[in-house]
Amino acid sequence: MAGEKKGYSKPNKAIKKRKKGYYKDIFHRPRKFDTVEDMEQEIIKYFEESATSGFPLTIQGLALTLGFSTRQSLLNYEGYTDKNKEPFLDTIKKAKLAIEQSKLDGAFLGTFNPAITIFDLKNNHGHEDKIKNDTNLSVPESITFEFENNSNGYTLPSDEKDIKE
Repeated sequence: MAGEKKGYSKPNKAIKKRKKGYYKDIFHRPRKFDTVEDMEQEIIKYFEESATSGFPLTIQGLALTLGFSTRQSLLNYEGYTDKNKEPFLDTIKKAKLAIEQSKLDGAFLGTFNPAITIFDLKNNHGHEDKIKNDTNLSVPESITFEFENNSNGYTLPSDEKDIKE
């Protein structure tokens, strides 16, 4: 087709159409939660359902319950504010802390598999296996010893009093 530019296509009519609740930028989806309270109610429902079903609490399970397709989508909400300019950060952090506490309780009681619990705490809650090596050790400036000369050679002093610092 002569006259058409390569890579150009007419805009899709569905993309141009804006629905109520969508952002002005037509390429963004509307947010799942308008207020922090709406999210808190759904989080409480998730905790209650997990308590009755016996399944352990997980960030992935919370993300699915809240309607997100990935765990990262939930974590992205930490940077958002609702329509009342309240941040979602505190709500999500409290939920993550409650999930972390349930994992630790299960680990201490022996109800959860230790390897899976360790894996989850490292990957979802920021725990680390670290051994701290303190390299700032104090070393005395000098220690001097006086030796007595025998016929057989040198020997160490017999008392600690003979050691001079």
